[in-house]
Amino acid sequence: MATFTVVVCVVALDLSLVTAGLVLMTVQLTNAAGRMVAGWVADRIGSAVRVMSWVAWAMFGTSIVFLSLGPSWSLPMVFGLFTVLGVVSGAWAGILMADVGHHAPPGRVAAVVSGTLLYVNIGKFIGPAIFALLYAVTRDYGIAFAGHLNGSCQAT
Repeated sequence: MATFTVVVCVVALDLSLVTAGLVLMTVQLTNAAGRMVAGWVADRIGSAVRVMSWVAWAMFGTSIVFLSLGPSWSLPMVFGLFTVLGVVSGAWAGILMADVGHHAPPGRVAAVVSGTLLYVNIGKFIGPAIFALLYAVTRDYGIAFAGHLNGSCQAT
């Protein structure tokens, strides 16, 4: 999701490159935090499925809000939405790693997690192409973010 953050901030929201970079930094920091916290919560309560369902609903809600994204948004609203985007778009990976590590055979955690990350990284190549296709078809960044978030939610 971070791939197009700067483009959206500059082109669709008329923000400066510096401000767009700060928004991207916010997405990346909150993405890492969301990953760690969600993985920890899933591990502590012993239910990756329950935490993943919370994340899925948060991603769905965030995608709905992105439909209204536009240049009339205040800067705090933009930062708020992209902060939530960072948390929810990173959370599933923490849950996945916690659950994969939990179910891996003893002594094989690194190999199983590495194999899992192969498929995760394939998605990092496909995701931006899907986003670009959604934008090309709709010419609306809000729809592209909403559709991509919703697609991510369904894929998990």
